[in-house]
Amino acid sequence: MRFPDDWKWLFSPEGQEALKLAESLSTRDELKILTFLREKFHLAPEYAALVVQQMNLRERAKAKFPESADRWFFTPVGLEQATDAWVAAYKASRFPKGVPAADVCCGIGGDLAALALDRPVLGVDADPLTAAIAEWNLQTTVGKNASSESRVQAITAEDFLDQTRPEDFPSIHIDPDRRSEGVRTSQLFWFSPGLEVIEELLEGRQTAAVKLAPGTQVPETWLYRADELEWISRGRECRELVVWFREGVHHPDGALRRATVLKSHSSEVAGTICGRAGVPVPAAGVPGQYIYDVDSSVLAADLEGELARKYDLRRFGEGTVYLTGQEFIPDSEISCFKILKILPLDKKIVIQEARKLGWTNPEIKKRGKVPGPEIVRKWFRGPEKGESGTIILVQTTTRAWAVFCKRKVEEIRPK
Repeated sequence: MRFPDDWKWLFSPEGQEALKLAESLSTRDELKILTFLREKFHLAPEYAALVVQQMNLRERAKAKFPESADRWFFTPVGLEQATDAWVAAYKASRFPKGVPAADVCCGIGGDLAALALDRPVLGVDADPLTAAIAEWNLQTTVGKNASSESRVQAITAEDFLDQTRPEDFPSIHIDPDRRSEGVRTSQLFWFSPGLEVIEELLEGRQTAAVKLAPGTQVPETWLYRADELEWISRGRECRELVVWFREGVHHPDGALRRATVLKSHSSEVAGTICGRAGVPVPAAGVPGQYIYDVDSSVLAADLEGELARKYDLRRFGEGTVYLTGQEFIPDSEISCFKILKILPLDKKIVIQEARKLGWTNPEIKKRGKVPGPEIVRKWFRGPEKGESGTIILVQTTTRAWAVFCKRKVEEIRPK
């Protein structure tokens, strides 16, 4: 593979030694590290800069890859676009074990390494440097546990189609580049490879998954060919949309929609709901004892109606996604809050009520066109410690409300 000389050096024993030495230093001052590497280790400026960049990227990568960040290589864009270790492991568990899989547009190898633990894999990326990094990360992570057939090639998606047959890799994961024009986009038209090539990649596969941004508009034809559209969240953030295709599996009314909530730092599913989009949710005449903040994956999948039907809930008011009801619901798809008081969203009224309750540093949550939490938080003065609670800012079609409540933290019941 052809890639920059400085990276070729970084992969070498000398480069590895320099990186290990820099990481062992007690200081994290970049200028001091650069000076040390140049004057004491006699590195060229570009080599020293690359070492420092890798140190910084590895530190940032711990949030996504806590067990492998200190051994993997990264590029800034590669790290940002990579699927984190927990989501990747969950997705890999949905592929059949032992069946060869290809990861097209594999990037730095987040999904690829997870797939390789239970099956032989081929990683494909058009950029030689990215492919080389993915190869390093793959072998570093799985090592002897990986099939001897597992590898990475620096080829385009079109070259992959020319060089392989669908039966060679019955399973395929596709992560098209969402920045092919240098800007972030959720329009599939601008993805690379384009829709026409993606369609060819899907042809003849037993299991296929296309990773997309959560807000991507899925092609109309996929809505009837796919098995499932799955929105995956972790840590209350919707991380990605995965469109699943399975040979012989079709639904007359269109692909099922699924919202999957993973535990915060785990590939284990905390909760999931599957159903149809757009089920209507009537507004409550009077709010119940509880207000519920629906998980981002459920909202992205447009499944709050299914969730409301499951628990007999109503909307807090017309025009809001907050739900309300009479019962505490220990469900991972919902954050549950006991309502103390509902007041108009007026600065003086809110401050007055907070003083009565002794709240000086309340948690602020919002959805809709209401002031941001950072603005409302400035309304309060006092010590951060002490009695506190949650104020949920709710915008309905008639007015904005401040809902004073207490978060319910009871343990989630196993499903």
